[in-house]
Amino acid sequence: MLGSSPGAEDFVRAPVAEALLAHDDQVRAECNEKLAAEPAFAADGDARLAWLTERLPDRSPFRLTYPVLREEQPAGNGAFRIPVWCPTTG
Repeated sequence: MLGSSPGAEDFVRAPVAEALLAHDDQVRAECNEKLAAEPAFAADGDARLAWLTERLPDRSPFRLTYPVLREEQPAGNGAFRIPVWCPTTG
């Protein structure tokens, strides 16, 4: 339910992952270390792309959140309730 959005195809993710490697020295260094340490990872293009995609900066503050309607009762007689939306992490 809270996985990757549909439509995140490899032909879209690959150039973004390449840009990440080109511009982020820390991710590039971690990737090179992992490539050297794990031959299976180095041989699996899908695993490399998934690994890089997980390290992309999150552009949405609401990623992996869902709204929860919480009702707060005001002080007094409690004749009405005030709905309050608050994002909750999954």
